[in-house]
Parts: sequence; C-alpha cells; structure tokens
Amino acid sequence: MFILQDMDYYFSHFPVLETERLILRAKTATDAEDMKTYMAEENLYKYWGRNMTRQEREPSLFFGRTLNNGKKDHISWGIELKKNHRLAGEVNLFNIENDRQAMIGYRISAAYQNMGFVTEALRRVIRFCFEETGVQRL
Repeated sequence: MFILQDMDYYFSHFPVLETERLILRAKTATDAEDMKTYMAEENLYKYWGRNMTRQEREPSLFFGRTLNNGKKDHISWGIELKKNHRLAGEVNLFNIENDRQAMIGYRISAAYQNMGFVTEALRRVIRFCFEETGVQRL
C-alpha cells in the first residue's frame, strides 16, 4: 500500500483502473478533441466553483506544457468508455491533506450524463483510495 505522499510513484506508475464499462486512465494529447466535448460546456462550470480557463476552451494546450505544471499534487483520470474508446469525462483526486484525506471532483460530457458512468467511475476511484492508498477520508 502506498500513501498519497508518494505522488512520484503514482506519476511514474499511473494507476489505471477498470470497471465493467470504463477504463480510468491518464489523459494524453490524443484525447484533446474528446476533452473539448466536456471541458468547453459552459453549464458544467455552474457548480465547478470557477470559470472556464483558456486551456479548458482548448484542451490541446494542456499537453504543450509540463504535465500539471510539474506539480504532483493531484491525480486526474480520464473516463474512457470501453464500447467506443472515447473519453467522456474525468475524475480528479485533489486537495490531498496529511496524506490521509482528499477530495474528489468529476465532470462528464452532457451526452454521457444520467447513464451511471460517473457513479461507476467514482465507486472504482473510492475503492482504489481506501484499498490501495492510505486515504482514510474523502
């Protein structure tokens, strides 16, 4: 079991998680077009807690710089649908405190909402946190 303090481990051995219908994996530059389908939807930012950034308007900009600006303070999984290998959204583990608690956020394209994909992804990420890391509170 690794603790979240060892983020270097997770960035060198990114935790790919799988469910019946999904693969939760690192996002790559080839995902930029799929990312645009959910990142550029204005209505998603109503509850996101901030306005859309320039990179979110044009996701390819995420890949023209160092991943996470060199920071290793969160894990961001792309939600890939097994049936068509499209990226439908993302789940983020962030605000990691004392290596024992963290927050989870997510966003998914309107085209894939109300189909149970987020529930399925969150259940898998939560299981990962409690079974494979030292997280005790989410």
